[in-house]
Amino acid sequence: MSDFTQQELNELSVELNQLEEDFLELNSLFDDQLFSVATESSQELDALEVALEGSGLEEDVSSASNQLSVLDALDGDFSAQSLEMQWIGGWLKKKAAKIIRKILRLVRKYSKLKACIPAVTKAVKLFRARKYIRAAKAGYSAYRCIKKRL
Repeated sequence: MSDFTQQELNELSVELNQLEEDFLELNSLFDDQLFSVATESSQELDALEVALEGSGLEEDVSSASNQLSVLDALDGDFSAQSLEMQWIGGWLKKKAAKIIRKILRLVRKYSKLKACIPAVTKAVKLFRARKYIRAAKAGYSAYRCIKKRL
C-alpha cells in the first residue's frame, strides 16, 4: 500500500506520464536505445536491479554497450562540431533541463520521495558538467526511483 493520498497519486501519475513522453521523445532520436521505458518489468529484472543498486556496477554495465559509446561521443561540448550537432546538442540540453526540473520539483514537493534525492543530485551534477545525455540518463534513474515508490 502506498503512503501517498489518492490526490497525490493522481498528480504524480500526470507528472510521470509527461516524463515518460519526454523519455520516449529522446528514445526516438536515438533509435529507442537510450532508455527502456516500459510500463511493466519482470520480477527477475526487478530482483537484478535491486541487487545492482548501490553496487557501482550499473555504470560499468551500461558503459560497456556500443550505444553508450556513441552517446559518449555526442555528450559534451557541441560548439566545435557541425551545425547539425550544435542543434542536437541544444535540443538535448533543453530536454535534459526540462526532465531534471520536473523530477526535482517532484522530489522537493513530496518528502516521501527523499530516497530518490541521490539520483536527482547526480542528474544535476552531470547537467552542470554539460553531460546532457548522461544527465538525462540519471534523470531516468530518478524517474524509475519515483515510480518504485508509488
